[in-house]
Amino acid sequence: MHRNHFQLAALVVAALAHGGLPTRSSAQIAPAVISMPEVSGSVAVRADALFHAGDVEGSLVLLRRHLVRSPGDYPTQWMAARSAVALGMIATEEDEQNSRYREAIGYGEVAVGMEPHGLSGLYWLVAAKGRLALQQGPRATARLAQEVYDGAHLILALDSLHAGAYDVLGKLNYEVMNLSGWKRALARAILGNEALRDSSWEKGEAYLLRAVELAPEVVLYHLDLGRLYWRTDRPAEARARLEQALALPSSHPADDTFKDEARALLDRLPGAR
Repeated sequence: MHRNHFQLAALVVAALAHGGLPTRSSAQIAPAVISMPEVSGSVAVRADALFHAGDVEGSLVLLRRHLVRSPGDYPTQWMAARSAVALGMIATEEDEQNSRYREAIGYGEVAVGMEPHGLSGLYWLVAAKGRLALQQGPRATARLAQEVYDGAHLILALDSLHAGAYDVLGKLNYEVMNLSGWKRALARAILGNEALRDSSWEKGEAYLLRAVELAPEVVLYHLDLGRLYWRTDRPAEARARLEQALALPSSHPADDTFKDEARALLDRLPGAR
């Protein structure tokens, strides 16, 4: 992953939520079958089953084929965005990651165009933009950060119990504050927008705590909070969150990757063997 001289490529990590419909305490793990048109219902069910079985590529292939015939199908648009984001997370090469995230943004934008207040479309669009922002130049990163910020707040205006949106905002605060003081000040001065200005460690912690409270079964949320505690020199709290992340069952295709990150952080804590 390249870094520009401001290191703004680290500005946003929009949380990759887990599994299906991103609302309330289900925290994206519940099956993603909602009131769908009968013609697409079987496709959505099969694609969701493949996704949760770990065949993310198979899920996306099935959804792509369906969308060629029925591009106006909202559920399969946002599910395609979800699969593309997951594949970007799993990918090891930056070019493939970027390609997957851009594909996800395409599906997400179509979904949001169909249903501007549809939570699933909004969430996966925000997730894709956040992930893509990791590998962009400073101005593109700042623009995407603002779009992620706006999108997450819109989701919370529609559903104040949306755990994924709280995690997005927590990570946004974390990545801004993780910049060195002078780089953060320079970024705010040159590229300043609300997403860059409205950030603090305290806000990041509050958002991430809320995500964990709403969805304690999600590996990523514990990892994100543990990472914040690790970065702010709170080793006991970091250890508790990271160990909890490892203790949870894997429910999302990227959970094993998240657990590897948790183990790596645990190894860096004081007193680690």
